[in-house]
Amino acid sequence: MHKNTDLKRVACALSTATRFSILQQGLAHMERFYFDLYNAETQIDEEGQLFPSRERAGAEALRILHDVARDEIPEGDHRRITVKMLNENREQIFEASLTMASLWS
Repeated sequence: MHKNTDLKRVACALSTATRFSILQQGLAHMERFYFDLYNAETQIDEEGQLFPSRERAGAEALRILHDVARDEIPEGDHRRITVKMLNENREQIFEASLTMASLWS
């Protein structure tokens, strides 16, 4: 079972002060990552999301890229979608891109 789920389950049976302390310790290992999307428009992530590792956050960047590519109908013969992942200091640490090209012969 997921670590945070276990923490929440145990914390429900404890006092409010103890519950807050346990949840805070579980979240202490989480880092905030931001996912900026560049396609037809630029969408800057202002809130970010918490992840236990940069690898898990990188997997989320790839999922975002996949979802955008699946949900958007490409316009024109050439389309590029990019997700840039930034750390808590808003420094870019990962980038994933997908280029779609079509050509009539």
